[in-house]
Amino acid sequence: MDGWTDGYVSQMHFAQAYNPSLLPHNFAMNKVSEAASILLKSGLIYRLIDMFIRLYQWDKALDTAIQHKTHVDTVIGRRQRYLESIGQTESKDKFLSYAQSIEINWDDINAKIETELENEKQRPGAKPFS
Repeated sequence: MDGWTDGYVSQMHFAQAYNPSLLPHNFAMNKVSEAASILLKSGLIYRLIDMFIRLYQWDKALDTAIQHKTHVDTVIGRRQRYLESIGQTESKDKFLSYAQSIEINWDDINAKIETELENEKQRPGAKPFS
């Protein structure tokens, strides 16, 4: 084994360490949790929500938006667009409930996102993110 694999496998549960098919999944999930923790500690809530959306972790995206009282409309709107693109309708009660109580205004959503991105650029030590 190479250096990073030794440390990674030693931290896994005994049963998982001997199932090579689980290594990529566990490694990826650990990195998502690590990224989420960094974004949260850095106060980059929109980036955290956006990450969950891009990973199709819709429930985590909505829970984060609700907890931080921001971008709930972004999550609901993007999920609606996603479901429309695959020819599906909403089936989760939580999303249905919020969709009924929130107006999706893409101009407002896009303006809010632009503000978030501009605020990120103004942070001390900020580096361009693409």
